[in-house]
Amino acid sequence: MAVTGGTVDMKTAVGFPFPQGCTVEGQTANFSVAVPEGQTCKLIIYKKGARTSAFSQKMPYSDVAGNLHFLSVVLEQPEDYEYCYKIGGKIVPDPYGKAFSGREHWSVSKGKEKRKLRTRIVTDTFDWGKSQFPHLKKEDVIAYSLHVRGFTKHSSSGVAHKGTFDGVTEKLPYLQKLGINQIHLMPVYEFDENQRHVNYWGYGKAYFFAPKASYAAGDPVNEMKSLVRQMHLAGIEVILEMPFTEGTTFSLILDCLRYWVMQYHVDGFIVNPYICNPDELAKDPVLAKSKILKKEDGFQNVMRRFLKGDEGMIRDVICQLKNQDTQLYNYMMNSVNYKKQRAPIEKTLERIILNNQPALLMTDFEEYNGGLIQKAAYAKKYFIDWLAKGYNITFYKWDFTEKEKSKHMFLAVFDDNANRLNSLIQNAAVGAAPQIRTFVLGSRDFAYPTASQYLSLKQGGNYHNSKGLDIVTNVLEDGGVEAYISYAKPLATAEGAPGKFAPLNKLIGSFSEYYPIGVSWTNALTNSRQMAEAGIAEADAYKHLLSHLYIDFDAQSGFSVDEVEVRVFNMQKTMEQIASVLKDSISTEMTKSLGEIRNPEVNEFLIASMNKVSTDMGEWSEINIDFAPQFNGNFPGNMKSSDLLRANIVISKASPRLEGIDDFFGWEGNPSLANSIRETLTAKQCNPEGRILFSYYLKTISE
Repeated sequence: MAVTGGTVDMKTAVGFPFPQGCTVEGQTANFSVAVPEGQTCKLIIYKKGARTSAFSQKMPYSDVAGNLHFLSVVLEQPEDYEYCYKIGGKIVPDPYGKAFSGREHWSVSKGKEKRKLRTRIVTDTFDWGKSQFPHLKKEDVIAYSLHVRGFTKHSSSGVAHKGTFDGVTEKLPYLQKLGINQIHLMPVYEFDENQRHVNYWGYGKAYFFAPKASYAAGDPVNEMKSLVRQMHLAGIEVILEMPFTEGTTFSLILDCLRYWVMQYHVDGFIVNPYICNPDELAKDPVLAKSKILKKEDGFQNVMRRFLKGDEGMIRDVICQLKNQDTQLYNYMMNSVNYKKQRAPIEKTLERIILNNQPALLMTDFEEYNGGLIQKAAYAKKYFIDWLAKGYNITFYKWDFTEKEKSKHMFLAVFDDNANRLNSLIQNAAVGAAPQIRTFVLGSRDFAYPTASQYLSLKQGGNYHNSKGLDIVTNVLEDGGVEAYISYAKPLATAEGAPGKFAPLNKLIGSFSEYYPIGVSWTNALTNSRQMAEAGIAEADAYKHLLSHLYIDFDAQSGFSVDEVEVRVFNMQKTMEQIASVLKDSISTEMTKSLGEIRNPEVNEFLIASMNKVSTDMGEWSEINIDFAPQFNGNFPGNMKSSDLLRANIVISKASPRLEGIDDFFGWEGNPSLANSIRETLTAKQCNPEGRILFSYYLKTISE
């Protein structure tokens, strides 16, 4: 029959319930979707890219097919259409969707999308040519795990289509050179990266049948198939990581894996054994020759379940931490336990400080004494002792309700500068219960996150006059993660040569956590003279040596940074020492030699300033490094314009952030923890003044 459901007349038929999703046969597209009991479902079809629908119709169902609703529609060119369902008054994409539009660009924030997510109708016209499944023996496998976007996104990847399936295919010669014969792809299905924190890795809720649109330079379906085809022609297997999410039905999992095998010719999967049984999957005839591997995330999976509130997880957490070089303490006190002489929390804190080892403390921080909760700030001395070592304490607060009573649990992470345990907890907390909040007592270097805009701008040395005019071009990229060209072209000529130690840029990164950038003093002085000749005040030539560096001082930290300063050290002798031993391996002798070098401080010509700015990521603090007003081009002491310098941006004034402490750490009848935190923040030993926020190198041109 012909039905007018929108702007186009289309022929429809009842259709069939299996398989779920959209199946195309010639010009007929069959739609099948599971609908909650008692709700109606309407199919809405759009011309590709159109704002309004071309057709809509209620989908029928049959008692023999349970909750499945299904409808067939004749379309002249099915691949030219997209669709959604309207279920229970809400328009939703197809959970069995094979491809999607609306997410072609990575990390477009919610509300700024050009159009809403829709399911594309996919037709299979791909030519697999002579490619075949390699079917490698287990003992012959040499595997390489990669993230499709991260593998080629950096400019040093040398590919034309960075961060895409095609980009991975372009790196095939590199993979062959490594000698690998199997690649493991971290999630490539259509997931939403725009969570509370960017979901870079792809774990969580998703549309598991569809390749991710933003991982493609063009059509994601054909690009993904082309990747598999080319890998197979080279004898390389393709394994997909398919962790799924808790609550995903076994039937959907089975349908999904079958689809990837039959339509994309993938060789196997890495699955989460907590979600589905790999042995049961292997029994399926379609998957009989596929490799079904278990995802061994251990700690991450266990912690994620613990944070979600799954019961009986304490023992699992303890078992996982046995291999983490970390102590675990689980002393959640009550008056009964205290009377039985179980160690109270204060004794536990003593052990953490005494052992000087990273620890995870799961507790409510309540101390009982004769049945009464202590009100004294008993924990402060232990917090202060730990922070005085230069370490951090991160509190993950878990609010929950038990028997209509509000309760609180803390995961207190006592971490050293390696920050291993904190990283594990934070990774595990992705997608966990939303009521988990964080508060950091930090005293280590690099305690504040830096905005990614700075790294992406690649502007190591920008000079601006009073009108904001760029005087020197951007410092250009040199191929490595930490490597930047050590010069900028002078304004007057197109010539310029790398400095004496230009090849050492990458080496710098291996010796420190600093981000090296390039600045030419020679060019700065040349520009100053040119501007003086043009009538521009010389002092205005030296503005914002380092710009667009954003630091989030409000990131769950116990301190607010009020003022910063810059401290500059001449690294020339150090780098000469490194250069002298480059012909040898990096050795103990080199380390000893570097330790004996004292880098003189040269602070007379640079100043630091800070101001609040609004960015796409919210309110941040902008750090500017400027030449001092009195600087006239003459460098202090014995310093030459060809010397290599290191500049440390240092906290010169900080204030404890005391507001909100009672809300975060206190509850009625138990002010002890709140008072401990408050007195810790006001302790002199915990003041972050003098701590390094950020360091960079000033790389110069040889004279």
